[in-house]
Amino acid sequence: MHIITIQDSFEAVISDVSAGIVSSESFWIARRRGQNEAQELHHITVSNNGSVEFSGSVQFERQSSGTYRVAFGNDAYTLVTPVATVKTTSDDVTAVAITSDGSRLVVGSASGSIATYDTATKTPIGSIRHAHLLAVSGVYVFPSDKVVLSTGDDFSAKLWPMPGTPEASQAATSDSTTKDFSDGTTKDFSDSATSDDTKISVPANTVEATRTFRHQKKAITGAVLIGRGRNFATASLDGSVDLWECGSGAVVSSFRRIASPEDPAQCLAVGTCDTPVAPQDRVKGELLFDCDSAALYVGYASGTVQQYNIAGHFQTPHRLSLDSPISAIAVCGAWVVVGTSDGRLVMWDPSTDSQHALELDMSEPIEHIAAHQQGQSVVVVLSNGPESLLRVTFDAPNFSYEYLVGLSELFRVRSVHSNGTTLVVATQDELAFFGVEK
Repeated sequence: MHIITIQDSFEAVISDVSAGIVSSESFWIARRRGQNEAQELHHITVSNNGSVEFSGSVQFERQSSGTYRVAFGNDAYTLVTPVATVKTTSDDVTAVAITSDGSRLVVGSASGSIATYDTATKTPIGSIRHAHLLAVSGVYVFPSDKVVLSTGDDFSAKLWPMPGTPEASQAATSDSTTKDFSDGTTKDFSDSATSDDTKISVPANTVEATRTFRHQKKAITGAVLIGRGRNFATASLDGSVDLWECGSGAVVSSFRRIASPEDPAQCLAVGTCDTPVAPQDRVKGELLFDCDSAALYVGYASGTVQQYNIAGHFQTPHRLSLDSPISAIAVCGAWVVVGTSDGRLVMWDPSTDSQHALELDMSEPIEHIAAHQQGQSVVVVLSNGPESLLRVTFDAPNFSYEYLVGLSELFRVRSVHSNGTTLVVATQDELAFFGVEK
């Protein structure tokens, strides 16, 4: 597999020439086979002789707005640029999520803070200072778009009112205010704002978390909301996957591999089980909500993907065994989308146990995955090491892919998330928005 990189300002070059600001200008494009391979560097000249033309040692053409085709000899590649990008503050971005209505972006940082951005204006509108003692490892928005779940490298998960909303402001300015949750429960918010909040560049309030969840003994590697979010699950390097209930803050149940209980759980996703669990067969049913048809898929360091029945609290026969650690996972329709630490994308159908694999840059892990259904195809956006962001289309049994470009040079993806309409990609200092439909 080749890695294609291009000057991050190449569209500005094309725009300047097209507008007649300059008569001609050039930009660079490069190709290399792996992260450690020497790259071949080419320059493309853009000129305007009544129409915009491209010339150089490789063929380059604009196919549509934001979509380009480049050919290195007989090898052709499709490049897609963001709809918009936003430069973030100096804090390294570590996690991102977009609300279901697309109006707000939630961003976690290496400093342990959480901020929200207005997606229309691309401006920051709220912040929670010191949400976690260490880096925020994940942020997840409830279906109501009013509540945020965060996980941190401090081994904790926390619930917050959406930063920048009236609920969050009231939580920061009242001694004790009761707010309504999407699931019908109530929580207490306490004020702990400090005067040094003016030091950051976004509107900031330091509030107590609605609820803090701690039980696992090593780093939390991921979380999933189940249904409306009254239950959620967290995976940990201690080998456990804990199922939580928000109202009580209790661990409802914990899942581990029977054959290897300490196998580090590196990622997880939620899907559906073969048969819904009957009410009388629920384990701790009084603490389960929207779980009867739900199943967890957990990726382990051993290379195993294991399915668990949530409401019945048991390990099912559905298991995928690969020969390298699982690094990322998602569920899309009937398919479980699996990324490995040696750069493979595996599509697995648990109902038939069929699998199809695409080998990408095998010197780097598949780090982040977002998947959605598009007709009969599954479209997967993934990162595969430095300067590598791909959109893969799987139309069983075939794969095709294109390169998402236009991010700052030497970028490394920290998080990807899609709400079904918009895809947002976070690097260490930038947020990029892409349309979901090809």
